[in-house]
Amino acid sequence: MKTLIAYGTKYGCTKKIASLLSEKLSGEVDLFDLSEKGLDLSLYDTVLIGGPLYAGRVAKQVSGFCKENMSALKEKRLGFFLCGMGDEETARKSFEPSFTAALISSAVSTAYLGGAYDFSQMNFPERFIVKKISGCDQSQTKILEGNITSFAEKMNSAS
Repeated sequence: MKTLIAYGTKYGCTKKIASLLSEKLSGEVDLFDLSEKGLDLSLYDTVLIGGPLYAGRVAKQVSGFCKENMSALKEKRLGFFLCGMGDEETARKSFEPSFTAALISSAVSTAYLGGAYDFSQMNFPERFIVKKISGCDQSQTKILEGNITSFAEKMNSAS
């Protein structure tokens, strides 16, 4: 069994989370940044797709990938994850609008895996928005190791 973790990332936290997730999955696992080209989905039995949440939806490169590959993805064992600094309940409500009901209903598992604010990588408007919305004015990380482990275990037991 071969697994693909396809992810979108802007500041690198989703990439870090995807890497942590890959270490907990059984079998051969490939990581693929969706900003790159040349992915062959036919090589994979299981596909995990994730990305950061912005304004209640996953990053456009992730939702675009899902739309472009809808038929191929429906033939795979699927899992979806979201990353962000919001609360888990709000993130859970973002799965269906982010990935479509058809894909979510066929998924083995979905998970919210946490996120980070990295002020050193944000421009001024981004820092301003984050400060205004979150009240946070410095970099911080909230990677949910327990959620990563639980998600991996669900995906491993489905194989």
